[in-house]
Amino acid sequence: MKGRQALLATGVLAVLAMLALLIVANGALAGPLAFASSASGGPEVGGSTAQDVVFWSSDWVEIAPGQVLTLEHGYGGDPDDYAVDVWFLDTDGELEVNHRAFGGMEFGEMYWGLAWQNLTADTIQLERMPNDMFADRARVRIWVPDPPPLYDSGWVAIDAGSAMTLTHNLGGDIDDYSVAMRFRHACPEGYGVHLRSAGGMEHMGGMRVGAAWHSLTSETIQVVRFAHDWYVDEVRIQIYDPDPPAYDSGWLSVGAGQELALEHNLGGNPMTYIVRAFTRDTQPEGRGHNTWYTGGFEAGGKFFGSNWQKLTNSSISVYRQRDDDMAHTADEVRVWIFAPQNRVYLPAVMNNYATMQ
Repeated sequence: MKGRQALLATGVLAVLAMLALLIVANGALAGPLAFASSASGGPEVGGSTAQDVVFWSSDWVEIAPGQVLTLEHGYGGDPDDYAVDVWFLDTDGELEVNHRAFGGMEFGEMYWGLAWQNLTADTIQLERMPNDMFADRARVRIWVPDPPPLYDSGWVAIDAGSAMTLTHNLGGDIDDYSVAMRFRHACPEGYGVHLRSAGGMEHMGGMRVGAAWHSLTSETIQVVRFAHDWYVDEVRIQIYDPDPPAYDSGWLSVGAGQELALEHNLGGNPMTYIVRAFTRDTQPEGRGHNTWYTGGFEAGGKFFGSNWQKLTNSSISVYRQRDDDMAHTADEVRVWIFAPQNRVYLPAVMNNYATMQ
């Protein structure tokens, strides 16, 4: 009898394991999930390697314009070590899965986009801007990159309106690097660790807030905090050298106001992808590799920057804002996509014992 029960339990567990894999393959799993990855990627506005590490992922969560939503992830450990990915889903427009106006974007005292903030070892907050049209739903992933970054600046204080040069001395080919940036707000009731106004945002009255990195070389990287910013008291830069992505578009020219459609044809479930989009100013004395105006930026009725959008299992698009040829933040763009083979861990409870599949 005991042998028959053991055989039955083994069979049920095998079925549950197959169901778990099928659910993930079809993108139908409800609730938070953790999965192991064999590919590379990393946090917003940059990237990091992710070699066989455990991820936490939310569902696609609905968030109303103007709403602040707290998600409990319970990942634990040191949140300074986390990589964080946030994607948007446009359910009533044409952008589909997108990164338009990441961190926030203002036009005519109307505010679009979504940002993450107040990251801790247990929770993260999302704030959707009050007039946003692009992020009807949002999805968050958190993990600790392995191996760690080749360079980590640690938290560095930076004054509003100032710029600094950080020396990393890594050498090598900067096209192989992936750079991660995040901010910290010192006010106890403020935004904590966050990425609000990443790349810069204009506030009402022409005030420029946020921060960006630019002019990456094999030895140094530059960081700027915009003149009127009040919540980027400290910045942190990390530089990674990830394994090659499953898809690399290479550097491509894109015209101002142009949407560039790229066919990657990776297949599988695009919700398991890790996407990295890079921009380059090609002017001789320009900003080089940079994150100025990432997601989009408006000033004086003109629109600058770029973003990725319309992600599917066969294609992705990059859009350059209509006046960006004046700012030259995105004369050229490059997209990396990593396609992890994911294993979902679901507890199967038998005779009051939990077994991880």
